[in-house]
Amino acid sequence: MVEPSRSHLPPMPRWLVPAVVAVVLLISGGLVWVLLWGLDTFEHLTDSEHATARLDVVKIGLTVAGGGGALFALWLGVRRQRAVERDSEDRYAAQTATERDATERRITELYGRAVDQLGSDKAAVRLGGLYALERLANDHEQLRQTVVNVLCAYLRMHNAEDGQVRLTAQKILGDHLRGEEGIFGVNLRPNPRFWGELEVDLSEAKLVDFDLTNARLKSADFENTVFIGRLANFVGVVVVGDANFAEAEFRAPAHFHHVSARGFVAFDHAKFASGAVFADAEFWYGVTFYSAGFMLRAEFDGVNFGLVGSFEGAAFREGASFCGSVFDTFPNFSGVVCGGSLDFSNSTVMSSPADGGSPPDGWTVKKEAFADDGGVDGVRWRVVRNG
Repeated sequence: MVEPSRSHLPPMPRWLVPAVVAVVLLISGGLVWVLLWGLDTFEHLTDSEHATARLDVVKIGLTVAGGGGALFALWLGVRRQRAVERDSEDRYAAQTATERDATERRITELYGRAVDQLGSDKAAVRLGGLYALERLANDHEQLRQTVVNVLCAYLRMHNAEDGQVRLTAQKILGDHLRGEEGIFGVNLRPNPRFWGELEVDLSEAKLVDFDLTNARLKSADFENTVFIGRLANFVGVVVVGDANFAEAEFRAPAHFHHVSARGFVAFDHAKFASGAVFADAEFWYGVTFYSAGFMLRAEFDGVNFGLVGSFEGAAFREGASFCGSVFDTFPNFSGVVCGGSLDFSNSTVMSSPADGGSPPDGWTVKKEAFADDGGVDGVRWRVVRNG
């Protein structure tokens, strides 16, 4: 819809020009009369000097009248110029609004056509729909979250015969949610195709060789998601909000090292069938693994567990390593089932053990003094083996 133009200048009343002319003539005439009357009081002037003075008075009156007329003409000119400028601005605004409406209609048509293509029974047509959505998101920032929502919804639809198209949808997400390119920690550079920090909802999806390396997300939902293939790769992912992996099933090896999550993260009841690596991850607020299952040895070396941490009821079939990890408060390990060893070598707890859970059997905490990087003395608790 074209926006209404701004109000034009109100029309000039017909009586205004005659009124101004009359006022100018009245003022100039009155001035002439006053000056002529004043001359009559100068009796010492000769007749010739009186005549010259009367002529000067008339000239003054004409000058005043001309000046008043000129000022009025100038005002009329300025008013006319303002009217022309406003009219030009209104035409430009109308043209801009028309072009914007046409662009929005075109975007809506392209978006609708691309979404319709995803419902085709032909793989080539569905691929075309994915690439059309990608182009729209590249060109129109306001559509990026919508396009990501559509791609996620498509991946949540289980269709075993749609393998190549689904892999393409996953690749588009990875390409444009990745904040940086390159191997983590080696020659990382900004990703020029990055769409910004967006919300991702892939709950209950079935993902193959899923790769979100170095992605930056607003939030993430992978509840009940199944990961299959060679790898589920979340290396270097940054999540500024919450992330939910509750009841997710990792049939592929899960790599979460160097993950940084600033909200709360849940892996409750998640199943890790092929190994899980969380080395050097940071969970700023906290992370829980209630009743999670690890079929192979899990690696949590160097992890910062933040304010909240819990492994209550978790099962480690081949044990787990927490070497060098940092806990704000010690996690809850009650009810843990472990078929192998748990290693907490060089791990530390920053708060009193009374504020959190207790170390598993075979481990205890020992209070020690330390100085931080700024030279400030403090107290922490080192996790050590019993005896």
